[in-house]
Amino acid sequence: MKNARSVAEAAVFSAVFLVLVLLLIFVPVVGSILTIAMPLPFIIFVARNGWKPGVFMFIVCALLATLFTGGIGFPTALIFGLGGIAAGELIHQKKPAFAVFAAGTVAYIIGLVLFYLSSVLLFNIDPIQLIQQTLNDSIAQARSMMESIDQNTSNLDALAEMVTLVQYIGPVLLIGTGIILSFITQVFAHVILKRVRMDYQQFPAFRNWNFPRSLIWYYLTGSIFILIGLEEGTAMYIVVMNLFPLLELAVAIQGFTVIFYFLHAKSYPKYYGVLIIVGSILLSTIALFLARILGIIDLGLNLKQRIQTDTK
Repeated sequence: MKNARSVAEAAVFSAVFLVLVLLLIFVPVVGSILTIAMPLPFIIFVARNGWKPGVFMFIVCALLATLFTGGIGFPTALIFGLGGIAAGELIHQKKPAFAVFAAGTVAYIIGLVLFYLSSVLLFNIDPIQLIQQTLNDSIAQARSMMESIDQNTSNLDALAEMVTLVQYIGPVLLIGTGIILSFITQVFAHVILKRVRMDYQQFPAFRNWNFPRSLIWYYLTGSIFILIGLEEGTAMYIVVMNLFPLLELAVAIQGFTVIFYFLHAKSYPKYYGVLIIVGSILLSTIALFLARILGIIDLGLNLKQRIQTDTK
């Protein structure tokens, strides 16, 4: 009976996944919005039945996606299938939310790397170079339009210099995409799992997130390399250019947790913190710099503990 129920569930979830893939490919406007739901069939099924039946479902979904889309849908099945199975299995094992997030991130990165390698080796198409070429074409078109109306194009020159970095930051693009996909997937999955009344460990309150204190030394070391400058194209240059953005992100997140901790200690509404994060993203450079300063202070001087002491 249990096996029959698992097979029936696999069939239903495979059909749901196939519909999502078809929408993504043939109705991109709708499908792109539903992308966050792609791994959910795998997550729910594996959370209930474990990874072994999940692998069977993955094979079925990959075959169906390939057959119904002429192979175009296979990368989608590969990436979201691996991510969904990894997250679902750790939920099945009742692991903490950060363990689920880490497993999902690694699985997504593996899927993205496999897609990248197959694209280069089998079809001789480099997605990173394609992105760079697309950006360069867009800048060239914008430059042509601005010159035709006698506008200053100095901002485009700076943007063009940034585009040249794309060829060096492929790894961080893959890692960053994996992190974003895993986090969005997990947040959305939590809402669905809560509705279907499945046990699931939530993330701890954002204000209580803490990175290891050693992060400050990695960040400061990276900052020194950035300040002194490295020869473009060297191995150290590529390593620093890929690691430093991740370190900056981690320190900024640490800073935002301090803000949320302070707001909680002072009993301010939670949406204040959300507005601050949104505003920081919009203001970008200055606000994120201030957030990183807070993060450094917290990592070095345990600012949250001082806030807690002051509010007692």
